[in-house]
Amino acid sequence: MIDSHPDAMPAERRAILRDKCAKRLPQFQAHYVDELADGLESYALWLGLLDLRLKHRAFVGHESLADRDWYGAYEAGQDPIAYADAVLSHEFPQF
Repeated sequence: MIDSHPDAMPAERRAILRDKCAKRLPQFQAHYVDELADGLESYALWLGLLDLRLKHRAFVGHESLADRDWYGAYEAGQDPIAYADAVLSHEFPQF
């Protein structure tokens, strides 16, 4: 599996994924970057990738799920795609 943590990828890949998040997540800049991540682009991208996976598999975003230490998972270097899958397995065992 490819590590999709923003800090583990080259700048070109981050830019591509940031554009993908901006196209698929309404208000990516205002909500994810400015509000949720307090301007920390890497964390905003991590949350965006997490939400793209959650919405693809279960039609929910991270804000609809039980409280979790999202920033702690980001800081620990968790891959957002793998983390989303683990969260879904815990929240919805049928996944």
